[in-house]
Amino acid sequence: MQGGGLRVSSDDLVIAMGDGGIDWSRSQVNGNIHVLGLEVVDTDGRRYAIERFDCEVALGSRADGALAFSTVFLQRGEPVLAAGQFSFVGIIEKRRMALDRVRLDGQLDITGFPISAATDAVDMGAQDVRSLAAELVGRLMDVSVIADAESGEIVMSVTGDRLTGSARAEFAGGDLRVLSAEFESVVGPEVIEQIRMRSAQAAGKTEPTGVRFIKPARVEFEVGEFGVLDGWAFAPSGSPSVKLTASGNVEGVRMERAGEVVGSGAIGVAPLVIEGDVPIGSILGGESAQASLAVSGAFVSGDVPVAMITGGIDVGFVAGEIDGPMRADLKIAGLDCGQVDEIAHFDGIVAGIVGGRLGVDLSVTGQMTGGEVSEFAGELSIKSPRLRTQSPIRIKSDTESVWLLEPAVVEWQIETGTATHRLLAQPVGAERIYSVLPIDAVLRVDELRLSRKQGVFAPGVFALRGMLEAPTVRVRVPGESGDDPAGKLHGYSGLSLGVVGDASRIEIAGRAMPDDGRAEPLVLDVDITGFADADGWPSFGLLSTSVDLKTMDSPTALFDALLNQNGLMTEVVGPSMSLEIHGSELRAESGVLRVDFVGTRATGRMVGRMFDGRFIATEPAELVVSVVRPELGRYLSEAVPAIGTITKTADDGPAVLTVNTLEVPLLRDTQLSRMQGLVVEAVVDIGTARFETSSAFGELMNVAGQRAEGGLGHKIEPIFLTVNSGNLSYPRATIPFGEFTIESEGNFRLTDGYIDIVTFVPMAALSEEALGSLKTGVLSAIGRQFPGFESATMVPWRTRGLPGNRTTMPDVEMLLENVGDAINPLNLIEQGLESVQDLVIDGGGD
Repeated sequence: MQGGGLRVSSDDLVIAMGDGGIDWSRSQVNGNIHVLGLEVVDTDGRRYAIERFDCEVALGSRADGALAFSTVFLQRGEPVLAAGQFSFVGIIEKRRMALDRVRLDGQLDITGFPISAATDAVDMGAQDVRSLAAELVGRLMDVSVIADAESGEIVMSVTGDRLTGSARAEFAGGDLRVLSAEFESVVGPEVIEQIRMRSAQAAGKTEPTGVRFIKPARVEFEVGEFGVLDGWAFAPSGSPSVKLTASGNVEGVRMERAGEVVGSGAIGVAPLVIEGDVPIGSILGGESAQASLAVSGAFVSGDVPVAMITGGIDVGFVAGEIDGPMRADLKIAGLDCGQVDEIAHFDGIVAGIVGGRLGVDLSVTGQMTGGEVSEFAGELSIKSPRLRTQSPIRIKSDTESVWLLEPAVVEWQIETGTATHRLLAQPVGAERIYSVLPIDAVLRVDELRLSRKQGVFAPGVFALRGMLEAPTVRVRVPGESGDDPAGKLHGYSGLSLGVVGDASRIEIAGRAMPDDGRAEPLVLDVDITGFADADGWPSFGLLSTSVDLKTMDSPTALFDALLNQNGLMTEVVGPSMSLEIHGSELRAESGVLRVDFVGTRATGRMVGRMFDGRFIATEPAELVVSVVRPELGRYLSEAVPAIGTITKTADDGPAVLTVNTLEVPLLRDTQLSRMQGLVVEAVVDIGTARFETSSAFGELMNVAGQRAEGGLGHKIEPIFLTVNSGNLSYPRATIPFGEFTIESEGNFRLTDGYIDIVTFVPMAALSEEALGSLKTGVLSAIGRQFPGFESATMVPWRTRGLPGNRTTMPDVEMLLENVGDAINPLNLIEQGLESVQDLVIDGGGD
């Protein structure tokens, strides 16, 4: 309390004493209280500036007790007016103050009470609940309370910008009982736009941010009878009926998709109803009763139905704690999976996995003790065109663990599009492998037990045994040799993936038999240890994995997709490959990994170990490629811009990549950090090959004859590559083009594709167009001074930029450095040259 003035006065004060104290039948108190300019601060730091407060009090033998007051105060910068007058009927009885028989009569009016200041910005993430409530209910509220002594009824009316409602209660002799209450709030889209604009302004933005209401939102709340006071003591009692009805549609809920933040589509309820009985006497008081609530409603997207939901919960309360039996159930019917994809921007994933409509049925029964679930049993059923449970999945729990009561079986029909684009990760319209038949998969979990008392993998508790099976899998590789022009068909039968585990070890075994009669199946064995600490909590510090994979003559595109190589692996290795991978006790600090493969067009081998979260090759890794098609040559041209494509046949001899140093960081958070930590030292020996110039250098060089496919093969000298800190670089290397030889050196940034490559082209190999773009006066002057200059000079052309925005220009500074030792600057001056910067090109290449 700060400042201001206080005056208390009385013009009629009589206090008569009796045997037991004050004799109110002979006493009289009439007084006045006047407050001016006083500031009060509550325990939360909120300030109330009382500009004026006047109060009259009358109590004694000549009348019932009476209280009249009026005040003006400031709350959060808003002026609030309050005035009231009440009579306390029957407060005096036979000399004593009879509070147990008093009845209330009168009225109280409060005008302009602010829920929140008008200038407050609302955080739609619910960081400021008071401001958000103010927007949804209204900034200002008027409250009126009318008490009738004869009936004992009290009626409270609330009116806000968007909230209206009333409550009825009974009061007599210190007993207060709420009879009923009804409130309604309607929020239009324009209100939410105001919220969004203020939020944007608070963040320094000009455009509105946050969710948008596309239809008015309506909330209705009803509550039945319950007790509040008993003989002036706070004593909540009863289990009033409650009903909450809500409807509305919003859009623009923030979500992240593919690294970008997007806004959701429209989602809402029309309406959602929650109703039942709430034991206020048990939650806030000392009674024992059960809460029972039911929920029902429809989820919609705009005017389109999405799903119907029904359910309920029954739970006991004893003296403010949840205790006793509990039951809950939830049923989702007709969930439109296509609408879910559209709302959440899932690009058809949900509908592709489960089908057009999904139904879910969940029920749980159990026992609550001291606010916690001591035991429970539950059932879950899923039904959709593609994903369904054969029978309800039944689980049970005690205080120690939760476990499956019987085997759980889930059937999943994987349609061809989902198998191709989701499981095999093939881009739409550029598939390198695709499923040709639906896959009828069955997941069976025979045993599952998880710990509740400790970590889920607690020793002696955790157990897992299950199997994923698919009788037939058929994939086709387009363009692969075979009888079908559409590509070769690969089939596998009896595909199975089993898992068995306890707290010390998880074993995974996969098998699939090729349909073409080959004896050897695809085999996968994985052994995992050290995945939990001594108490069963997940821990990866001691995680160890051993893996063995063996496959014969399998489609390379399958591994290309699984490793996200975007077709590069298929182009290098060929359409099919035999692969063996052996990893022994792979940890962040130890373990050995060996990879051997033989493909249609290439073979390779790599051996290494783990150290400090990195795979380090312990001997040179080698890749031998017997055939290079133009498609693979285009990958190589990224590092050597002068080359458009490279081709090699088996008769030309192999191309060999020897990696002398290889360090691959595996335990990094992002793909970018893994790329930046990659270390490679390698030699590329392409050998004899046929190649074409790129479009940019085709216009610069006089080698049109070399652009014809099937030209004479040329041997390229080995190229030394280094990768470090996300950058690939190579020193000056020579490449023969017909009667000429060009040279190239530079850097390629692996993280974003930016290149800075210099290509040295003999001046004699430049086309007339390229020579014409250089200023002939300079060339003529140098040529007259230095005979043989043009035939001996290599002109550097620098290619720079990101993919799609690269330019090729002559590098004049480097050119002068190359010939500077032979050119005397005084001679250039004598020729009247104004500046060496005259050596520039008028236009750029692509």
